[in-house]
Amino acid sequence: MNAPLIGQAAQSIAIGSESFAAGSRLFDRSTRESVVMLYFWCRYCDDVVDGQVLGHGRNTDERRDPVERLAQLRRLTRQA
Repeated sequence: MNAPLIGQAAQSIAIGSESFAAGSRLFDRSTRESVVMLYFWCRYCDDVVDGQVLGHGRNTDERRDPVERLAQLRRLTRQA
């Protein structure tokens, strides 16, 4: 997998969910990387819909309607 992206995902999980980060360490490296990437995508989707950053505050740059944000995430998920 893409090492810089894995690093970014690992940082996100460490900040966003200490319990999930701790639990992910139970997996072998390959599985852990997949789990961390899945968490990273889910965290990103949640933040986009809620207009937040790592589940906190408000992203002042996000002014689009939540329904529009969800539609964009659906498109990106299908593309992936």
